[in-house]
Amino acid sequence: MRNIGIHEGPFCNFWSLVSSLVMSTSLSFSGSNCRKCITSIAAEWYISRYIGSRYKISIDFVARGLAREGMYGCCSIIDSCSRPREFLVEIHNRLDINTYLEVLFHELIHVKQRVLREHVTKYNKQYWYSRIVSDDTAYEDEPWEVEAHGTESKIYKEFIKWCEELMLPNTITSPNPFSNRLCMN
Repeated sequence: MRNIGIHEGPFCNFWSLVSSLVMSTSLSFSGSNCRKCITSIAAEWYISRYIGSRYKISIDFVARGLAREGMYGCCSIIDSCSRPREFLVEIHNRLDINTYLEVLFHELIHVKQRVLREHVTKYNKQYWYSRIVSDDTAYEDEPWEVEAHGTESKIYKEFIKWCEELMLPNTITSPNPFSNRLCMN
């Protein structure tokens, strides 16, 4: 796999301007500044491609240590479960950039599932495409997790291809994705 290194700079500023004109999405980020630009570009790319601009959604991204919790990422609904539009996506801050992006897409798949009502929680019951999912279903067998795990790599590869087609090759790929040593994982 190739490393992607999108730096703060003209492209990031240009992308922010363009996306703010066409997206009905609010994104906020806390954590490493090195991940802020790539997170916003990847999230806006994913939302425009898989969710669309019909829905007004808000996502707060937090990059923090999740080792104690034993996970790489987590997606939580902040507002109503019946029609969720506000989300908190937490991602482990010690992941290499490629794994970070795969986890980001995994969590964004969960956002899509909720917004498009593929996965619904109603009266403390979980529904997948309008069918009840038993509370006894193991985590790895939950249909929303099966879909997220099954498509995160495909989406990651689509994103990398899109980046390679859009940008100058020497600005997106390099053996060292961040020129600033403080930004190394």
